[in-house]
Amino acid sequence: MDTIIQNLPDYFDFNWLTIQLKDYASPRVKINSLLKTKEIIRIKKGLYIPGPKYNRTISKGALANLIFGPSYVSFEYALSRHGLIPERVYPVTCACSKRNKSFNTPLGVFSYRNIPERAYPQGVDLVREADYQFLMASPEKALADMLAKSGKLHNLSELETLLFEDKRMEPHLIRMLDKKKMDVIARTYKKHNVFLILDYLQLRFADE
Repeated sequence: MDTIIQNLPDYFDFNWLTIQLKDYASPRVKINSLLKTKEIIRIKKGLYIPGPKYNRTISKGALANLIFGPSYVSFEYALSRHGLIPERVYPVTCACSKRNKSFNTPLGVFSYRNIPERAYPQGVDLVREADYQFLMASPEKALADMLAKSGKLHNLSELETLLFEDKRMEPHLIRMLDKKKMDVIARTYKKHNVFLILDYLQLRFADE
């Protein structure tokens, strides 16, 4: 068994684990034993990571793609990672093309919000983090996703209140967003609030 534990990948599923434990009379009983002793940790049904004694650094972004999919990291969590939201955001927020879903795991809450299929692929990047890679929204897409799920904003003044007072974003960081990328995202999203941020970028920073 020691060899199996030493060779555990950072993420593994039930099928992989039962194959490794095929020499046991009851692999399922052995899995329950490993869970009780915290040799392995269940993230959700059928998905596991090594226990804390193995001191693995687990990428929440990579894990988020595995928990529920297809999905990509977005909304406030992605905005925080991109430096647009100053506070550290604890729940891992993701966009998906399926129904809304939330998972309360030993590594925290992973929240998934449905967005229109037409808007799903645009503005999603493959991010590399140490030995991991996962899908995450670009700054423009993460902001568009967040605004699309916000209440209807009637004018640019309400947009500024949301961005700079409620979310405490810095105007100079908004200025750095790519207007061309936001234009493509807005045209695929076809949501009022997303067109509003595009208008804001084009009007406030027309000469840049």
